Amino acid sequence: MLMLLHSKADAATPEGMVVLNNDGFWCWFQDERAIIHNGYLIVGSTAAGVSDPLRQSDVDAVSLNLSTGELQLNELQDRFNGEKNQPYDDHNTPAFSVRPDGRLLAVWTGHYGDTLVHTRVTTDPKDPNSWGPMQTFNVGSPLTYSNPHYLSSENGGNGRYYNFTRSHITPQYVYSDDLGETWSNGNNLVGGDRPYIKFASNGADEIHFLVNDGHPRWTENNSVYHGYYKDGSLHASDGTVISSLSQGLGTSSEATLVYQGDAINRSWVTDLALDSTGKPVGVFSVQVEADGHNNLGSKGDPGEGLDHRYYYGRWDGSQWQVNEMAYAGTRLFAAEIGEDDYTGLIAIDPNDVDTVYISTNSNPLTGTQLVSNADNQRHFEIFKGVTSDMGQTWTWTAITENSSVDNIRPIVPKWDDQHTALLWARGKAISSANYDLDIVGIISGVDSVFGLLNGVAGDVNQDAAVDIMDWLVYRENFQSDTSGLSLYDRYRQGDVNQDGVNDWTDFGLFKKAYDAANGAGAFESMTSHVPEPSAAAHGAWLLVFARFLLANVGE
Repeated sequence: MLMLLHSKADAATPEGMVVLNNDGFWCWFQDERAIIHNGYLIVGSTAAGVSDPLRQSDVDAVSLNLSTGELQLNELQDRFNGEKNQPYDDHNTPAFSVRPDGRLLAVWTGHYGDTLVHTRVTTDPKDPNSWGPMQTFNVGSPLTYSNPHYLSSENGGNGRYYNFTRSHITPQYVYSDDLGETWSNGNNLVGGDRPYIKFASNGADEIHFLVNDGHPRWTENNSVYHGYYKDGSLHASDGTVISSLSQGLGTSSEATLVYQGDAINRSWVTDLALDSTGKPVGVFSVQVEADGHNNLGSKGDPGEGLDHRYYYGRWDGSQWQVNEMAYAGTRLFAAEIGEDDYTGLIAIDPNDVDTVYISTNSNPLTGTQLVSNADNQRHFEIFKGVTSDMGQTWTWTAITENSSVDNIRPIVPKWDDQHTALLWARGKAISSANYDLDIVGIISGVDSVFGLLNGVAGDVNQDAAVDIMDWLVYRENFQSDTSGLSLYDRYRQGDVNQDGVNDWTDFGLFKKAYDAANGAGAFESMTSHVPEPSAAAHGAWLLVFARFLLANVGE
C-alpha cells in the first residue's frame, strides 16, 4: 500500500523531509534497521497503533522506491506482543541483511516476551515487498535484540550468518549455514551483568563490537570496550587473541578499553562503524553527575540525567583516539520512567566516518538549552557534525530547528559516497512502550525523480499537495514526448516514472498516489467532476480514458 506522506501536525518540517512510516519507533540495539538495496530504501520499525489500533505492535518493513517515490508498507508480523507486560515495545523492531543471492533477510525478537527468533525472507531478489512466510527458531530462553551479520569466508568459504541477541542478561549468538533458512544455537559472546553491545562487520571475515560493562542505570563506573571476531577467535583492537568464540569473554573488560567510566561519568554505547581501511569508529554517550552516581535503579529522581555528552572514538592502528564531541542535553524520558541514561542518540555515517548525526536538546557546542520558537518548549533536534582531525574538533549544522515535536534516534544506512539517507523518529516518546512517532528521512544525492523533487509522490506541479491541479497537468500533457527534458521537467510534464513519455504507466502511478494522498476512490470522484477543456480536441482521449477506468487499468 502507498502511505500518506505527511508529518506530525504543527511540526516545523525541514526541507526535503519525507514521512516513511506514520507510526513507528525503534530501539538502537538492532542493526541494520534500514538498508539500501536494488534502488530501494527498506526501513524497519514497530507501530504503536495510536491513530489505528489495528496496527498496534505491528512489526513493519517499509520500502521506498528511490526512483519513483512509491512507498509500500509491509507487515512482517501482525500485532506482535513481544513483551509480556505491555502491548507494544520499540525492542520488537526488525533488522535486515542482504543475502548473497540478493534476497532480503529480516530478523526480529520480542523484549523477553518469548524465546523465539523470528525471520522472513523475500522471494524475489528484485522486489523488497515479496516477503515469504515467517519462520521461528527457539533459543530456549527469553531474549531480545537482533543483529544479523554475514561472513562470506566462513563455513569453508560457503558463508555463515551470525545473529547476535541478548538472552537472559548477556549477549549471545545463533548461526546459520544456509542463508538464514535454519539456525543453530551458539554460545555466550560476553559475560557479566547486562552488557550492551553494538556491531559492525566487513561482510567477509570480521565482526567488530563496542560494549559496556552493563546497563548504566545499575552499573557504576560504566566503561566502553572494543573487540572483534575473526577466524574462530575474539581479538583485542590490536589483533591480540583474547579467547575462542566458543569460550567467549568472561566480562567486557577482557576486550580493549576505549573509555574509562568513573563515579561521575558513566557511558552507554550508541553506534559503531568501520572506516575505509576497516578500522573501527565508535560513538557513545556519557552522563555527567557532579555528585556521583546516585541512580542505582531508582526512579523519580529529578536531579538525574540532566547533563549528557557525546563522545567519538577512533582506532588509529595502535591506540584509541577518544574525544568529547558535543552536548547531548538531558535524558530523553521523564525522571519517573527511571531511564536517566537515555539520550536522543547519535549515528555515524558509515560511508564517511568523519560525519555524524546527533539528537540533542542543547546547543552541541555551548550546552545552552534549545527552546523552540514554535511553542517555547525545549525539543530534541537533529544536527550534522563533521570533523577533519580524528574527532578533536567539530563543525555543527542544524538539520531540524524550532520544532514543536522531538527529533530522535537518527540512523544512516550504508550506501556510497554520493548518496545519504538520514532517518530518524519524529514526534513524542514517553517510554519504549509509549510513543507517537513518525519515521522520517531526508534522502540526498539521488539522481532520480524522488531525489530531485520534494518526495511527495504524485505532486506533479510541486506545490506540496496532490490535488486536481496535478491531474490537470498530467492530462494536458498525456502522450507527450519528454525525452529531451531534464528529470525534473519530465516529472513536471506528468512523466512520473521519467522514462521519456507521459503514458498509461504514469497514469497508474499518478492514480495510486492521488488515492494515497486523498483516500481510496478519491481519483474517480475527482475525475467525475472535472469539466473537460476543448472537448473536440480531447474527444478521442476521453474515450480511451473512459475505457481505461472501466477496465480498472492501473489498479
